[in-house]
Amino acid sequence: MRLFNLPEGTTWMADTRRKVVLRWPNKEDTLTTGIRPDAIVSILVQRAFGQSLGFGEVKLGGENTTNHSLCLDTLKLAVLSRNSVLKYGHPILTFQVNGFQLVFYMTQMIHNSFFTMAEIGRITLPEALSCLHSFITLKNIRTLLRVTLLFWHCCYQADSSPSVVTPVSTPSPTSPKVAYPIDTSTFSPSASPHTTQLFQMINNTTSKHRDCSIQY
Repeated sequence: MRLFNLPEGTTWMADTRRKVVLRWPNKEDTLTTGIRPDAIVSILVQRAFGQSLGFGEVKLGGENTTNHSLCLDTLKLAVLSRNSVLKYGHPILTFQVNGFQLVFYMTQMIHNSFFTMAEIGRITLPEALSCLHSFITLKNIRTLLRVTLLFWHCCYQADSSPSVVTPVSTPSPTSPKVAYPIDTSTFSPSASPHTTQLFQMINNTTSKHRDCSIQY
């Protein structure tokens, strides 16, 4: 996958010193049956993978990639991140790759049973090393710094309890974290519509000329 062309692709959301890794699994998510994400950001607990901090979906792009398939990936990320927010009590970072387009989202629960999935960054990856100079721009650097800051400040909480969630906002070095208590004891994936039911709500017909409200 083209994300591997950039070594930086695994440093924005991974740090072995903090025992956080970006991995490419070959099985379904443990919280959401029926969905196998292309990438998972996980915490290492000794030799096992612990709670998930983020998810990713990747499409190679080109003529074989349609808005229909991209929308399905976005739906998968929404379901995965929503269930993880309920289970672990903190925001979840997700990313979606379409060819050389990379989009970052942040999912959080701002009220009981009310979730938001907001786009927090969008960049275009270089197609080759010869195009790397066009990638290193002030706009891209600021985008990556913002995504990195939000991930480590909101999703990774080394010293906080799992029942506390930090709102997604750009923090300042002097401002303390604001925590909202969330009751995660009643979490049950079965309380939400099953994944197959969600997919059945989507029209199976595809058309490249059909308007799509989501910009990929």
